[in-house]
Amino acid sequence: MRSNRLPPGPRTLLPLGHLGAIRSDLLGFLGSVVRTYGDVAYFRAGWRGITLLNHPDHIKDVLLTQDRNFVKGLPLHMARRLVGEGLLTSEGEFHSHQSRAIQPAFRPQRIRAYGPVMTSSAEQWSSRWEDGTAIDVHDELTRLTTVIAAKTLFDMDLDARTAAGIDKALDDALQLFPWVGLPFLDLILKLPLPPVRRFHRAKAHLDAMIRGLVDARREDGTDHGDLLSILLTAQDEGFE
Repeated sequence: MRSNRLPPGPRTLLPLGHLGAIRSDLLGFLGSVVRTYGDVAYFRAGWRGITLLNHPDHIKDVLLTQDRNFVKGLPLHMARRLVGEGLLTSEGEFHSHQSRAIQPAFRPQRIRAYGPVMTSSAEQWSSRWEDGTAIDVHDELTRLTTVIAAKTLFDMDLDARTAAGIDKALDDALQLFPWVGLPFLDLILKLPLPPVRRFHRAKAHLDAMIRGLVDARREDGTDHGDLLSILLTAQDEGFE
């Protein structure tokens, strides 16, 4: 007979389960669960049950060995509203097709070519810093990462202002992700709440930037040998 017994884990009578503890200190909560209940544990967050896997072998089974037996969770389904049906959010055969399509962008010789770009970008970015001036390291490195990703994957040169705009849009969009565990999420996303409005503004900003980049590349007609060129070629060959 098939057993429906749940793994061990913290129990609570609170209506939202352990959502409060997760929002206040996610890593602290998860660490406590692992120390108390082991590598497989179950708890509630909002109206949803969550099974926590901590052992590398279990994680390998989910992500690699038995990946076809699992689907991506609500946070990535939520991410589809922002990034669409891409490699991060797709499932099954469609995900496999997408993965094969972008493989040329991550071959060893291409990865090695990213090194000089990363070094040059880091040197140029850090040259803006002056001795004795306080900087926000998190913001600076986040924007540097955005600049490097844009250049290596899309052959796009970003200035500090544009990189900051992208990072702000992503941050505004991600502010809505803690709401994933709430019931009636689809209804909430239609309400004129401040976080919802920020999410839609951020999505519109990022969509407009991406459309502009794609249109410019198609008009240029040159294969830049980057991820964007690979994706456009795959689309022209019938892959959606």
